[in-house]
Amino acid sequence: MAFLELLATAARTRVVAPDTSVGVRRKRWFHHTAGTATAPLHGGWWRLAGRHEANLGTFHIQSKAGAYDAELKSHDNTDIVVVSVDVAPGGHSGWHFHPGPVLVIVKTGTITFYMGDDPTCTPHVHPAGTTFFENGGMVGIARNEGTVAATVVATFFVPAGSPTRLDADAPGNCTF
Repeated sequence: MAFLELLATAARTRVVAPDTSVGVRRKRWFHHTAGTATAPLHGGWWRLAGRHEANLGTFHIQSKAGAYDAELKSHDNTDIVVVSVDVAPGGHSGWHFHPGPVLVIVKTGTITFYMGDDPTCTPHVHPAGTTFFENGGMVGIARNEGTVAATVVATFFVPAGSPTRLDADAPGNCTF
């Protein structure tokens, strides 16, 4: 824990240690208060370049502009969290899931995502300029299998006060 405390002090970022209550390993590695933070995460380097969060409460947004029609809705008290993450070549998220949906925008590099329920471990390759969704409860792993750093911006919709990411055991469908 000393390394994490030192890192938090140096980056002016509070690090919350894993919560092992009720048999679920929860890691909220970074809660952004100011500055940036860098730490080893699951065999590679991920740099949290920024974090912003707010509570939306319950909401129902209907937006119609010309022929464009969009709708966002939550029946429950909801936090929205937006993070920018730099991922070094070889870096990965570890097997994890989220308690709500996540929209990911790949700004630079390439992120390859694998789903825990896919028996063939099919790679879903997302180069710069593309997006992908992670549904709440879906186990997966994001990897930078390229030779250059990747940057992603992720927008999380989660129950109020919950972590944005929870560790999951490797499902055994992939060799890594």
